[in-house]
Amino acid sequence: MPKTYIKPTATDWDRVKREAAQDAPIAHTTAVKRPTLNMRIDADVLEAFKATGQGWQTRINAALHEAVAHGLTKA
Repeated sequence: MPKTYIKPTATDWDRVKREAAQDAPIAHTTAVKRPTLNMRIDADVLEAFKATGQGWQTRINAALHEAVAHGLTKA
């Protein structure tokens, strides 16, 4: 029997917060595209984020998002 896909009608913020706290992988959907990438960063920066515990990848994403929001990515 084929799996049926039920399109969510609203964001389940409790689930988002729970998965972020667990550093769970982000599910890819057609509504939000979050490509996977490899990038190089300085070892000290990586260690500083990893030292904050689970969710460090989510916090890196938030820091980059903040930089974009404040125009820090403009050349």
